[in-house]
Amino acid sequence: MTDVVSTTAGYFPRPDYLIETLKEVQGYQKQDMGPEAEEKVEDVFREGREDVIEIQESAGIDLVTEGQLSWDDIIAFPTTRIDGVEMGGIVRFYDNNRFYREPKVVDNLSHSGEITVGQYEEAAEIASNDVKPVVAGAYSLARLSKNEYYDSDDEYRGAFADVVNEELKALEDAGAETIQLDEPSLTGVNDEGVDVDEGIETIERSLKGIDADVVVTTYFGEITEAYPRLLDIADGVGIDLVAGEENINAVEEYGADGALAVGCMNARNTRLEPVDELVGTVDTVLEHAEPETTYVSPSCGLDFLPWTVMREKVQRLGEAAEEVDA
Repeated sequence: MTDVVSTTAGYFPRPDYLIETLKEVQGYQKQDMGPEAEEKVEDVFREGREDVIEIQESAGIDLVTEGQLSWDDIIAFPTTRIDGVEMGGIVRFYDNNRFYREPKVVDNLSHSGEITVGQYEEAAEIASNDVKPVVAGAYSLARLSKNEYYDSDDEYRGAFADVVNEELKALEDAGAETIQLDEPSLTGVNDEGVDVDEGIETIERSLKGIDADVVVTTYFGEITEAYPRLLDIADGVGIDLVAGEENINAVEEYGADGALAVGCMNARNTRLEPVDELVGTVDTVLEHAEPETTYVSPSCGLDFLPWTVMREKVQRLGEAAEEVDA
């Protein structure tokens, strides 16, 4: 019998007080931000982290995230903390109505010491429930960045994989037992050049020697070709059943033996799904597979939503998981 666990996918919307503070200090990543302003920003990020954890735990979410409130996007936060990267121009973020600064790899990539560990440790101190750190996956980092240094694509992707591997080991050493590894580029959204072989090889290299449970999480589309191969190399797989309804066909064909994160709630739309609708989606998955752990999850991060809508969505997610478990 599967163990039903409710969780979020990281990336919460910023509360108004945090947005106002960032405006006051002229932006978190500005070089001219003095020590006093920097301390003020860190304090308000901690307050926001406490709020999103409290929202999750009050809704009955079993495995919480720290909210990624200090992340401008999935790319900028990690790449500005990796040696060998410079930030380039503005590029559209998949098929969403938002943009990110494209990182340029201009030198040998190396782990600079810390990317997410400090945030995880602070969240673990705040939370009563288990905390799941979120890490940007090597394949997506490579796809969304521009190579201006390495002679081959294999070397380029491998360098990102080695950096991510170091971060996963650091999180494991810090006590993380379950880690979410984001690989949205596997879905191929707006990118016909995605090569599943390259994606799987890159992800597998990033997971080498990791004992913590790593759930490779995908969103914004289908991964029917990659799905069975992810089952072989990862402890769990996260699927989007909103933008990738056909992912259910892969589950029906290949099942799931480890962990399966079921993205049953639309995290990019303000419509509030009835709880029984969410339960029905998860139940449909469980008709075709019996994973060791079933994570009841949003389809992607909640940062696309207004704060008030996010709160209600998280509440319904917790209720849905309870009903599935019952």
